[in-house]
Amino acid sequence: MLLYNYLFYYSYELAIRIKNERDNPLLYAIGLTGGCIVCNLLVALDLISFVFNLNISEKISGLPKYSIAIPVYLILYIYYTYINNHRKLYSKYKHLVSKPRTTTKALLIVVGSILFSFVLLIISTKLFVK
Repeated sequence: MLLYNYLFYYSYELAIRIKNERDNPLLYAIGLTGGCIVCNLLVALDLISFVFNLNISEKISGLPKYSIAIPVYLILYIYYTYINNHRKLYSKYKHLVSKPRTTTKALLIVVGSILFSFVLLIISTKLFVK
């Protein structure tokens, strides 16, 4: 969860930098972090089904499309809003990152992690799903 908290921090920072205060920057950060978590969960399911010779993807295909994403986003929302955990994480990482904040670094980290998760999902789908 440490890597996802780090991704959440930079997503939250990016939401603040692009003047997303009128909306809720928390929802922007949860959306980006949740997208990476969902992609990584699907990669893990593909890997498990390949290693143990299970047909998990066939069983999941009968479920509605958002049956994995909605619980992940709800868990993330509860995790980050419980006792203002998002503000604690933001202040914690703000003190750890002592360099001046730049939008470019936050954008590179967020886009890079999303692209990495998505490419990993495509590769695992091509390799592991029969």
